[in-house]
Amino acid sequence: LSKSLTGRMGRMVANKIAEEVKFETEVLPFPLQTKLVAPLRAAALAQGRTDMINFWSGQNTANLKHNKADELMKALITETNKLLQIGR
Repeated sequence: LSKSLTGRMGRMVANKIAEEVKFETEVLPFPLQTKLVAPLRAAALAQGRTDMINFWSGQNTANLKHNKADELMKALITETNKLLQIGR
C-alpha cells in the first residue's frame, strides 16, 4: 500500500520506485502529487524504465495464481483452448 506517487492510497506492484519511495514519505494530496511526478513517469516511459513507474495491482495480490507474465499467458491460452474445445 502506498500513497507516495499519487497522493491517493492504493496497492502497487513491488518495483524499484515503490520500494524506494517509502509509505511514510510526506506527499501532496491527490491530484497534485500525480502532477508532480508526471515528468518522472514520462521520462521513465520514454526510456523503457518500467521499474520507475507505479503499477496498480488491485485489491489482493496475496491470492494471485501467477507471479510471472509468461505463467499467466500460458494459463490463459490453456484455459481458452479448453473453452474452445467445449464449445465445439
